[in-house]
Amino acid sequence: FTAPATLTRLGAVAFQYCYALDNVDLSAANIINIPSKCFFGCANLNKITFSPNLKNVETSAFQYCQKLKYIEFPPTLTMITTAFLGAGLEKVVFKGTTPPTIMQTAFQRGNNATFYVPVDCSNAYVTKLNSTPRYPVCGLSNEKKVTDYIREQVKISDIGYKSYYLDTENF
Repeated sequence: FTAPATLTRLGAVAFQYCYALDNVDLSAANIINIPSKCFFGCANLNKITFSPNLKNVETSAFQYCQKLKYIEFPPTLTMITTAFLGAGLEKVVFKGTTPPTIMQTAFQRGNNATFYVPVDCSNAYVTKLNSTPRYPVCGLSNEKKVTDYIREQVKISDIGYKSYYLDTENF
């Protein structure tokens, strides 16, 4: 599904249990909110490209999207509720230098995600995530600390960042 530029709103449960949906591109649309259960149970969804104006991801928006391994949030993101419960996320990239509010169960059950944040922003993210009620942060794991989930993106120039972190490479 590729959203047209004229699309400004998605409805709750709009794509719920749409098993054929594997790729969603909202990059041309002016979508500021992913509503509750919008993509709930889309078991084959493996790629989503958000609108550059996205602010909120609501409850269960991507719940049980087990094939969704990677997501990248625009700098405009301000809030994630319990949106990714039971999804299969491994890598979550935040582009904003100001951390969004992330509900403590946002990435609970089925996720083994590492958060990637802009260079020099890890302390702000750690502080924000530590202030989330009822540790452990985001429901990711009882065994790990917040800092185990945060990785800074690798700065490659004054004008941009790589969107991944080389934490096991030796140079």
